[in-house]
Amino acid sequence: MHTFLKECGKYEPKAPNILYHYCSIDTMLKILQNYCIWLSDAEKTNDKSELRYFAEQMEKMLLNIVESYKGEVNNELLTLIKTVLKKAIESVYLGSAYTVQNTKNYFCCFSESSDLLSQWRAYGNDGQGVAIGFNAELLSKIDDMYSYDFVKVIYNQKSVLENIQEYMEGHLKYIFENITEKELNPADIMFNLAPIMTPILQERFAFKHPKFSEEREWRLFRKQVGNFDEDTGENEPFFNGAFHADDEIFGSFSCSDLKFRSLQNNICSYFEFGFEKCKEDFIKKIILGPKCQIEEKDLKILLRKYMYIRDVESNKIKIQKSKIPYV
Repeated sequence: MHTFLKECGKYEPKAPNILYHYCSIDTMLKILQNYCIWLSDAEKTNDKSELRYFAEQMEKMLLNIVESYKGEVNNELLTLIKTVLKKAIESVYLGSAYTVQNTKNYFCCFSESSDLLSQWRAYGNDGQGVAIGFNAELLSKIDDMYSYDFVKVIYNQKSVLENIQEYMEGHLKYIFENITEKELNPADIMFNLAPIMTPILQERFAFKHPKFSEEREWRLFRKQVGNFDEDTGENEPFFNGAFHADDEIFGSFSCSDLKFRSLQNNICSYFEFGFEKCKEDFIKKIILGPKCQIEEKDLKILLRKYMYIRDVESNKIKIQKSKIPYV
């Protein structure tokens, strides 16, 4: 998990033993046959209202802190800082800010819930799909590894927001104490605000509206920084996988080069996050959706074929049927 959420938000939740990825049967087959899950472009797979919610929360928090200095500093400085803050947050939401315009966030989503109707409807092909239970301990080992993070989504947790506000109050106090009237211009204000804004805004995909809290979501993130210098063509990590299957630093996992898929009337980039080395330990359970017609025997033959289990009689990977009466 990013240092900001750990140290400033004092947020370091412990993952359960198993986390579930709801998907269609077709997606399940791709996962099992190719030994990989997809980390997809967060901006394409995410609800835009999610980013708007985060922007509104941060703006409200920062403006309240600035307003608390009313009477202590001149109104011109207060007004200017408010204006700069609003523009900075809006530019991140729109993707035009320098700190985000050459970056992409990729993630794969999981849930603590193994049999949740809203998840079946939204991600499990309206109950016809499955929920694959992955080994969360293995996923946790990826956390903090270069550009990867494994984090539980924050649904307006009061303590986390209070800790972040306390962090921001300390930095804003320093700014108010050290900015002179000669420095009253947007560029200087933004320069001084950058140490506060950047780490917070980089964590924006870890926050979600509290109305989604029943999902109990975790996300495996990859932040990819790109170099779009067409003249030099140098250092373009955006188009390459940062790790490979034989890279000891990356342990049992691997990452493909950047790939693309169609997304309705759009395209979406993604990375294949490979787990072939640890396939026998990575999948712990498969829940069949309330409308899923897969027979357990057929699924076990599939798992044996791709060496997730050593014998079709094995119960190492538990197969269960949803208990939700949804038809």
